[in-house]
Amino acid sequence: MNKKIILILIALSLCFSFLMYKIYRKTENKSTPIYLIQVGAYKDYNNLSEATKNYENYIVRKEEGLYKIFIGVTKDEEVLSKLLSIYLDGRDNYKKVLKIANEEFVQNLTIYDNIIKHTDNKENINLVVKSSLKELDKLLNENNLQK
Repeated sequence: MNKKIILILIALSLCFSFLMYKIYRKTENKSTPIYLIQVGAYKDYNNLSEATKNYENYIVRKEEGLYKIFIGVTKDEEVLSKLLSIYLDGRDNYKKVLKIANEEFVQNLTIYDNIIKHTDNKENINLVVKSSLKELDKLLNENNLQK
């Protein structure tokens, strides 16, 4: 009788462990890679003013002791290429990949990406980029990601 109870407890603990593993893996895989367009990194914050004059929309994040300038965010490679051609015209940049698990932000970014894909109006693209950068900055500040 004791052996049956022990076997049942072992079986239940194995099932529970398997279930918890599945739940963990499911939540772990929900993060979505996004692309940030970085155009500069400076040790001194005062050096940013000259570099940011070239860009209408940008956010500055302090990472690894450097102030980094980001001018675009997307989750779509096609939109990334479009933004690079509009804003950089061959100038140096760095594509940073960041994983985001915030579903609301990812959904909004999908909408922004679709707008950018289907318009060539630079004014509209600027408005969308400004909104997406603002949302990203807010999200990163709330979650203390990348400070």
